[in-house]
Amino acid sequence: MTSQPIKLGVVGCGFTGRQTIFATTVMSRMTTVALADLDPTRREEVAGEYAVPRAYADYREVLADSDIDAVYLGTAPDVRLPMVLETLAAGKHALVQKPHAIRADEITEMAEAATAAGKTLQFCYFMRHFPNNRQIRRAVLSGKIGDPYHARIFGKYNHIPPLNDSYRWLHVYGQKGGSLGQHYSHELDLAWWWMGCPKPMWAFGAKHVVYPAYDGPEGAAD
Repeated sequence: MTSQPIKLGVVGCGFTGRQTIFATTVMSRMTTVALADLDPTRREEVAGEYAVPRAYADYREVLADSDIDAVYLGTAPDVRLPMVLETLAAGKHALVQKPHAIRADEITEMAEAATAAGKTLQFCYFMRHFPNNRQIRRAVLSGKIGDPYHARIFGKYNHIPPLNDSYRWLHVYGQKGGSLGQHYSHELDLAWWWMGCPKPMWAFGAKHVVYPAYDGPEGAAD
């Protein structure tokens, strides 16, 4: 195993991209060496703030950078599939922000491309790394709590208006996959991780408004 840090390229310098770059500044095993963003102001701002050596306008320049081992893709899910395929074809490992895609067949295509390229495809589900969640998994796998046959998991998220315009796309189903993709995929991932991919039985959701309704973009309620 190499002692050299993994050299990361980051595509998309919005909220999660910026978080990822920050995280690599406090890690010994990974460092961000390049980034790409369409917004020139944000691109230069983030590169300057975190001392990232190279800042590109086109994500393909990150993929062509021979110094990069892996690429984080923090772009919107509805445009991500070709980027993932290009990343793997370029010989880079792919770290993909959730939700990975809008349709299941797109995820299958990503997985098949990773296998063909011999590269790692990792989806960003950070809740797996919480100490309490890892403890639950160990308890299940060890048999300490017996043989679970049923799991019920709940999630609750708040979005307090007004939302910044740059966040409005998060509420459009066709771009983010709705609440199930944007938020509750975390809970589904934990259930599958803990229980070994159980067969889903049912799911339900509700909206409780405790403040004046927010006039979101078209499609936000889908």
